[in-house]
Amino acid sequence: MVLSGRKKVLFALIKANTLNYCMHNNNINSSQNTAIFLSPAATVKAVKKKLSLQFDAIVAAPFGAVGISVQGVQVVVELLPAEQLLKSAEHKIAAQVASQIEAYFANAHNDFNLPLIYKGTPFQRRVWRAISAITCGQVLTYSDIAAQIGSGPRAVANACGANLLPLIIPCHRVVAKKGLGGFMQGSKEGLRIKSWLLQHEGVVLNAVL
Repeated sequence: MVLSGRKKVLFALIKANTLNYCMHNNNINSSQNTAIFLSPAATVKAVKKKLSLQFDAIVAAPFGAVGISVQGVQVVVELLPAEQLLKSAEHKIAAQVASQIEAYFANAHNDFNLPLIYKGTPFQRRVWRAISAITCGQVLTYSDIAAQIGSGPRAVANACGANLLPLIIPCHRVVAKKGLGGFMQGSKEGLRIKSWLLQHEGVVLNAVL
């Protein structure tokens, strides 16, 4: 399983604190355990709070949450598979993105119209433009997109994986010839979220699978 940067941090912190918690409560080398360690449940809560500080806004989603970060002129959207501490946006662009994502969850046919800069290679931007043209409720395969732009399906899949604006650039609408394909760079919860998004848009999954 491939973990994103934030998930690696979350996993490592939980693992480390869980081990320390067990050592402390079993008096293993207790003379050196002078710090107060959080229980695993409290660690998860603390890490969620720490992660929330890395986002400019966090909005609730039926599958968990969506984190929004503003990095200079670039906006980054991250789909989070678990509930998070929600955070209202103070940055103007983050507030616009959060508002339109919430509108999308209320009605999948609400289009995104945001003044964003799509940073990527010329090839990636060609792929993203082709993906952005897929209408709500429709899907195309990686091969379909490749044929449109004169490339190969694997290169299209790689460009999908480099997409920092999921939902806004709807890479969930790109599937394999047989099956859903990938999503969220191989995240364990990625296909669950992709399935939810497609069903939210009215796609019959049996026809895709």
